[in-house]
Amino acid sequence: MKRPLAYITAPWSNSQYENAENAAAYCRQVYDAGYSPICPVLFLPTFLKDEIPQDENVDNTFTTPVYNGSASLRDAAGQLIENTAKSVRRRETIDDAYMQKLFSDVMSLYRLDNANAASAGGKEELGPLPAASRALIWGLCAVWALIIAYAAYGKAKQKRRKRD
Repeated sequence: MKRPLAYITAPWSNSQYENAENAAAYCRQVYDAGYSPICPVLFLPTFLKDEIPQDENVDNTFTTPVYNGSASLRDAAGQLIENTAKSVRRRETIDDAYMQKLFSDVMSLYRLDNANAASAGGKEELGPLPAASRALIWGLCAVWALIIAYAAYGKAKQKRRKRD
């Protein structure tokens, strides 16, 4: 069964580790309530730095691609949340090294490190549709046309029977 998504945020403190622990605890509560939590607090600090000028405005960094249907980002966010929550339950140390390793593992697992070219300048050109795919599409169109014609023929036949 698919779980509905829940966007989770946590109060910001001076400690990134405290933020991650709080967010992981909130995510667990939301998960136990039947939702799939998405929590930028757990992964955005691993690669967005306030010292970098282009990273200062992070308003649309995560939510826009996720809610525009990027399944890879949603899955990756879920994986980050799940792994962080498991580490908190295991009482593992969550520090910069842990977050960097987790982020790089998830990035490579979901191949998000290869998505930079497509997201930077638009969509990658895939070329023309293969002939077999075009034939399949035309075949489906023909079948639908026949189904509609058959339904119209049945309606016309019913009308003629009612008149007689």
